[in-house]
Amino acid sequence: RLEQPAAARRLIGLVLDAARHAAVPSVLAFALVVRAELDLACGQWAAARADAVESLHRAEELGQPAALGHALVAALRGDPDACHRWADRARAEVGPYGIASLRVAVPAVLGLAALTVGDPGSAVAQLDQAWHAAGVHGLGAVAVSPLAADLAEAQIRHGRPARAEDALACLDEA
Repeated sequence: RLEQPAAARRLIGLVLDAARHAAVPSVLAFALVVRAELDLACGQWAAARADAVESLHRAEELGQPAALGHALVAALRGDPDACHRWADRARAEVGPYGIASLRVAVPAVLGLAALTVGDPGSAVAQLDQAWHAAGVHGLGAVAVSPLAADLAEAQIRHGRPARAEDALACLDEA
């Protein structure tokens, strides 16, 4: 549970200030993503989008793959077509390496994109896929990421509140 978002935001701000002062772009890119996720969890979508966009610029300056970040920004903008294009590129960037976390992250961001445009059926399909992949690959902390909350919301909006119970229970345990 995120019980002290203001304290978390201050701490991340200190990390960002130190990274800027010391000119450490890799730390800056990561800390911006962390703050974007915090802002998402707190419902501050505009701030989350701004930090995600800046983080993407920093990652690209460093030559780091950034397609999944672009997919997230597209989802937050309510642009599912762009989100799908970027998600496809993220899959292509990892190619044959089979990075397990992408089996969770890609459908999770596609599910978010579906939620932002009011398509809970598609959101449920994508988020269920992400949820299953997280379990199969032993990727814990799904309550820390937006996955559990997004899945619960999608299930409820899709008229299946009973199916949201596992995700809600996960959030209660976090």
